[in-house]
Amino acid sequence: MINFLKSYFKKKDNTEIQEDTLFDTTTLVKLDRNKLFKGHAGNLTQNGIDGGTLYFSNTYFSGHVFQTYLVRKNITTSMITYKSYTPKWLANKIYDATSSNVNDLAYNSFNIRTDDLPKIEMNPHECSISKETVNDGLSFTGHYQNLDDIKELSFIWRSLRIKIKGMTSEQLRKNLIKCPDTNEFILNKYLL
Repeated sequence: MINFLKSYFKKKDNTEIQEDTLFDTTTLVKLDRNKLFKGHAGNLTQNGIDGGTLYFSNTYFSGHVFQTYLVRKNITTSMITYKSYTPKWLANKIYDATSSNVNDLAYNSFNIRTDDLPKIEMNPHECSISKETVNDGLSFTGHYQNLDDIKELSFIWRSLRIKIKGMTSEQLRKNLIKCPDTNEFILNKYLL
């Protein structure tokens, strides 16, 4: 594995990178929690491989934005995530929709996901909604844009809860597709 990674990450003059720097990262900026503003923490790091990747991470009250800039490819990838607790009424309604009887495994736990963007993952304890964007060049976003993106994902979560609350367990069951291999259910994209 190490040899594969070393061959993949060659320096410009085709000399191999030293093994001890292969996994080194350097923290360039660390923003402690609540120092810049309440509920915020973040950091900017760089990997030790020829400065090939910059990572910019911002954590807010209910969301997280992780941005990666790949120097060699000249692209920036952003992953915006909103997390919330699954309300008890919603967990109970999904239990009713996903289990055929009380002894069913799905009654004790469930995982619901979507294959499209925004990506939704839900279990009895929390819901996570995330979206990924890819841009050319170095294009890290600022706090206002990050907070707007997290707010947009929170609106999706609210509207999904409202739609599910208005459904019966039978209607919800029709909008969930059971995966044959796992105990997961895929949410119908038209419900969003």
